[in-house]
Amino acid sequence: MRFGKILFLSAAMLANQCKKSDSDSTPAATPTGSLRISLVASGEPATTGLVKSEISASSFQNGNIASGSPVEMSVSFAKMTLVNSKTNESLPIFVEPDGKEVKIVGSSVDLSNLFTKIECLKSDGTVFEVPEGKTCKCGVDAAGVLIDQVSVTDVNGATTLGCPEHKEGETPPFGVLEVDQEGEFDKLTVEFINKGTAAGCVEGNFKAYGAKTYCTKTGLDLDSATTLTRSLYPSADPTTSTIYWSKSGKDGNAQFNASYPMDKTIAITADGETPAITMVIDQGRILRFFDGETSQGPNPGAGTPGDKAYFFSTIFENSTYIFVGQAGSIRGYRYSLAATHGVDLGTAVPAEGSRTCVSDCKNVNGWLTIIEDTKGAPLAISLMPDDDNAFTVMKGGNYDSSNPGAILQSQLQVNGNNWTLNYNQLNSSAVGLSGSIVDLDSTKDVGTTQTLEFDAKQTDTGLHTFQTWGDVSLERKL
Repeated sequence: MRFGKILFLSAAMLANQCKKSDSDSTPAATPTGSLRISLVASGEPATTGLVKSEISASSFQNGNIASGSPVEMSVSFAKMTLVNSKTNESLPIFVEPDGKEVKIVGSSVDLSNLFTKIECLKSDGTVFEVPEGKTCKCGVDAAGVLIDQVSVTDVNGATTLGCPEHKEGETPPFGVLEVDQEGEFDKLTVEFINKGTAAGCVEGNFKAYGAKTYCTKTGLDLDSATTLTRSLYPSADPTTSTIYWSKSGKDGNAQFNASYPMDKTIAITADGETPAITMVIDQGRILRFFDGETSQGPNPGAGTPGDKAYFFSTIFENSTYIFVGQAGSIRGYRYSLAATHGVDLGTAVPAEGSRTCVSDCKNVNGWLTIIEDTKGAPLAISLMPDDDNAFTVMKGGNYDSSNPGAILQSQLQVNGNNWTLNYNQLNSSAVGLSGSIVDLDSTKDVGTTQTLEFDAKQTDTGLHTFQTWGDVSLERKL
């Protein structure tokens, strides 16, 4: 298993929150079953803290936004609940009103203080027997040996023990949660604390003033009393800054809810197998910078003003996925496309082999994450442009259009080593985007680039249909 910036959050952290306290006169319920949950975060490797957002400086120009992966971030969980969408039966598995923080430093996370029980699973899903006196904090390598912790230094210079980046063939730790209620569930709802932190740098080739790097700086955020201009942000050495994760930004509530349909139903039973759930956070373009050079702030707008420069993120909810079972490898690609674009063209997209853009081409750069299943087939994808305020033609994932938030592996077509990636961006029943990237060669290694064809169709609020096609260059970084 190979990951760039990766986090595995075990659900065993939830166990203490579900048990009754010693001072409670009511005896604790006897557990009837158990559940495993992991959380995976992946993004562009950025060992220097600088994420370059373009493949070619001349191919794409940012408007007012540049995006990238943080080198450090934190997000806090306030509540997790399993739900049966047919019966509305619900099972809270974690409640902490003030939130429990999950911190990512580079690709290393140590969450052992949150766990009550940790298990490692082999790639076939069976339990790895941990030798007596040992713990499974960082997982198991490809040879079946426990992965040791290493020294990790965060952006503020603090050194702690954490887990190294997972590599191909390695499996992460899982937390085990004892559950005192049986049932079948097909959805996970999560209440997050809106306010978190992030650190990192992004680089953009801006239309108005050319290539520029901006880095987070402590005290320069939406809570700052300082008049925030882009000139205040350094071009190196990022430090942690406040980030609001919800779509409503700072104007949102202290907590926000997200609902994640699962691709399969899980059963919690007293004598059955322990099911496993994986949550994936795609960090590829989750750290974003707005330069304050226009009167209108970033979409969706609430809590993201247009009269100042700041780091923000309004795509956290759309960068998070749930599926049943274990994750396989995770791939990451920088993409750069050149596209022909028209409104209500009334003609079919050109046939494969003739979609290359040759005139009046529009260019967009961004990040593609591909999550594989344990058999090496594509399971889920996430696409995010560097600046999505204009000409958004490659954004979203393999969502189920009839069940928003759910993923459909069937949208990712496998023909030997070639994969066709179909994606949707769901806004409402009338407004949306769908597209396809054709025949990605899955054998291409990290460091290689391939140019493919794509097409997309988008409907706006005026119910105009925009048809787009062209070529997209994919540079594999992870």
